Amino acid sequence: RKLKESVGIPLFTKLGPGAGNFIEIAKIFKQAGADGVSLFANDRQLRIDIETGRPVNHGPCAGTSHHMIAATMRWTSEIAREVGLPVLAGRGVTQWEAVVEVLMSGAAGVEMCSAAIVHGLKYIRTLLADLEAFMERKRYTTINEIQGRALKHILNNRQLIDDTRALYSVVDLKKCIGCRRCQEVCVYDAIEALPKKNIISKEKCAGCTLCTQVCTVNAIS
Repeated sequence: RKLKESVGIPLFTKLGPGAGNFIEIAKIFKQAGADGVSLFANDRQLRIDIETGRPVNHGPCAGTSHHMIAATMRWTSEIAREVGLPVLAGRGVTQWEAVVEVLMSGAAGVEMCSAAIVHGLKYIRTLLADLEAFMERKRYTTINEIQGRALKHILNNRQLIDDTRALYSVVDLKKCIGCRRCQEVCVYDAIEALPKKNIISKEKCAGCTLCTQVCTVNAIS
């Protein structure tokens, strides 16, 4: 509140990924007068050099990688929907597709740093060009048409249990090359091998989606 009284610009508080319940934290900042929150700040990281047994990359390091976008979008959507506070989201955003995802999850804006450092500032022009091409293809005329588009489809924990049907994977036999990679990773024994293809037993499939992630030809949905 004191800081808000001292400045005349919008004030977004930046949260670290290890802060805990971001819904309650965002509510506190909203009550204190913050204009929004930013997800996420650098966090304490740790890797070990196995030759020396000593910590490396230890402390408040960036630690940004594409896998972090899932957590960023989860909390962005929940804060946007339950708190109604604008969110600047960006941890894990490295490509234009991720920009769209974060906006659709309810972000008011997208932050990007590591990708610009790694690829150079010229990468921003490429990213914006790809984003513009996507908007033209989808006939979006403004960013507002993208923002929060997915929120109505995102379910809370209770809805996931009560209102969703069990999912199972399906193989597109026209695309399948019979590499057996999906069969190797399926712990539910749901993959059945044909002479040159694979099929999935919907009775055994748990819907974990791991097979879709390892398929080299995108033959599983």
